[in-house]
Amino acid sequence: MTGSTVAFSFLLLMSGMVFAAENDTQAAGARAARAGDQNSDPNHSFQLTEIIVTATKRAELIQNVPQSISAVTGADLEHLGATQIEDYFNYVPGLNFLSNGTLGQHELSLRGITTGLSGSGTVGIYVDDVPFGSTSGFAEGGLLALDLVPFDLSRIEVLRGPQGTLYGSNALGGILKYVTNQPDSSKFDGLAQLDASSVAGSGSGAGGKLMLNIPLSPGVAALRVSGYYEKSPGWVENVTLGAKDVNESTEKGGRAALLLTPTDALSFKLATVLQDINTNGNSLEDINPGTHDPSVGINKQARNVSEPFKEQFRQYSGTIKYDFGPLQLVSATSYQTLWSIAQADQTANFGIPLFADNTVTNHKFNQELRLLSPQGQTLEWLLGASYDSEKGQQLEDYEFLPPVAGLPLVFVTFPSHYKEHAVFGDLTWHMNSQFDLTLGGRWNKNDQDFSITETGAEIGPTPLLISGTSSDTSWTWLVNPSYRVNSNLMLYARVATGFRPGGPNVIIPGTPGVPQTFKPDKTINYELGAKSQLLDGRATLDVSVFRINWTDIQLLQNFGRFNAFGNGSTARSQGLEVVGSYRPLPGLTLGLDGAFTEANLTSAAPAVGGANGDRLPYVPRLSGAATADYDFPIAAHLSGFAGLSIRLTGDRNTDFSGVDCPSCTPNLTLRQYTALDLRTGIKSGGWNAELFVKNVTNKLGELSSPQPTQIGLLQPRTIGVLLSSAF
Repeated sequence: MTGSTVAFSFLLLMSGMVFAAENDTQAAGARAARAGDQNSDPNHSFQLTEIIVTATKRAELIQNVPQSISAVTGADLEHLGATQIEDYFNYVPGLNFLSNGTLGQHELSLRGITTGLSGSGTVGIYVDDVPFGSTSGFAEGGLLALDLVPFDLSRIEVLRGPQGTLYGSNALGGILKYVTNQPDSSKFDGLAQLDASSVAGSGSGAGGKLMLNIPLSPGVAALRVSGYYEKSPGWVENVTLGAKDVNESTEKGGRAALLLTPTDALSFKLATVLQDINTNGNSLEDINPGTHDPSVGINKQARNVSEPFKEQFRQYSGTIKYDFGPLQLVSATSYQTLWSIAQADQTANFGIPLFADNTVTNHKFNQELRLLSPQGQTLEWLLGASYDSEKGQQLEDYEFLPPVAGLPLVFVTFPSHYKEHAVFGDLTWHMNSQFDLTLGGRWNKNDQDFSITETGAEIGPTPLLISGTSSDTSWTWLVNPSYRVNSNLMLYARVATGFRPGGPNVIIPGTPGVPQTFKPDKTINYELGAKSQLLDGRATLDVSVFRINWTDIQLLQNFGRFNAFGNGSTARSQGLEVVGSYRPLPGLTLGLDGAFTEANLTSAAPAVGGANGDRLPYVPRLSGAATADYDFPIAAHLSGFAGLSIRLTGDRNTDFSGVDCPSCTPNLTLRQYTALDLRTGIKSGGWNAELFVKNVTNKLGELSSPQPTQIGLLQPRTIGVLLSSAF
């Protein structure tokens, strides 16, 4: 791959130095040492700190996991002033962020496995051991990715490449896992934070956060609770309504966990996660598609109605772990609800003054059981089973502008049900001190059904009734050998598969050619990687090359006036990922992560205007970040720190080329952008004061484009302060 060679050379130039090799997990591993863990090292040693991750459903050192994994630590997130996904996705190679322009309405992709903002997700999302969100696209599972406020988190783990064996449905690109800090029965501690920020020439925001860890019985019971409120500034004006800062948003919520350990072998954890999002509007600027120039002004839009979005997420879980000696049992049970409502001006889509309300509700129950053998044996194994049941509903209300009392244009009631059973397992053979081989497999079966009732002036006096059912099975597998050349270098290969479940189609009577159901789409990943550390632990370098073949791609296709899903076309994503970190002197850590990704159709997809060779939407060829953080003493019990980050996102297409498809959405190429962030502060004991500036040069970075006449821009220059106290 000549492109990969170019990308690799570019990344090394960005870093400015030679790194040593460690774990590809260092999109986080490197960073944990890079910005966070170095500051907790009282001796300011040269060595980088090792990280333990659990995304493989075992606790392992990140450099020992033979696959591409990243872990952004809580300390990193605090230094970045991160309040949402948009603040840290650049620091994970291959992670792309697609947005509808509204906080909470996001879609994630990994390694280029995406067809844009539609359908169910291609990245699985977890909070500890618990899956998030709807598996089915009928409850907009792919468009409502969890944007959890990153407070009191141990780390965010990201596994790149298909994870179908351990994680099943919708992990055909990878998974993102929020790992929370656990209750500690040995001591009382707490953390309080206050922050404030202001966008250049626009609005301001502020927030507060509090965490308490309360021992209830030493060595036996502890309670950890946290809460937060975050108001993020807006900067977009709706010129039609004369409303400023319409994309201002608030997030509030909290978490609680009760951990009981009556014996060394037995533990119970009860946990809850609550989060509410409320936005007044979106961050989309109206543009001229041909020039990208603003059509009504910079950071301005013209909407006939306000476009608020609200979301409520509630998750309740219970985890039991029991160590029998020869094996360990893990039971994870969870129940969650997700409710959202969005209002949008539909005048441009229908040609007459209209607005629509879309309400989505999903109730999800999940049960997983796992048996694990002890670690350190010649043969290590994991065997598990899972059950998932989801009840979703969408309510769509299309109204005239101004509204006509008692006369909706169309009102849609859309309940659906998704049910899934799976068994899975893996086996690792430690052949000798250097060579390991892991094999894994998963069998998955799902059943789905829906019913739709449509009423309103457009439908007529007789309601329109539509229903559908489907059932399908999938088999995924894994082959993963690794070889330790020495204590500082590991080489690995990985062949793994993933899938996204199929489902029934919504077929409007009189619409020809629509298939009754659509099949699962599948990915197979071929990967080679190296993880290393050199210079007595002062430097790390993780490198991986991959090639993913994607078949039976689920595509939202146009059938006359209506859209439905079908399977069509194939695609390939291939590239290179690099993560490195280097500590040249005590207190100074330099870091780099980056990805070169070439993701294209390998056969035509005429139903969506895709030609053979078209780039997949929203996949930059080049992306990444370079960082430098310096921790230095000032006086006794007083130290300072300073850091910078440079974030790069290459150009992206928003859609396919539109060949022979007049009804397809025209493609818009989002331009490449580079953003600079700065931070500095002081620390004394448990106190910390930080000043940060995001997007220092006020770059007009182009993030997304749900429609060719609208574009979501990078948040303008933002200056903020963060005060925290640990007690």
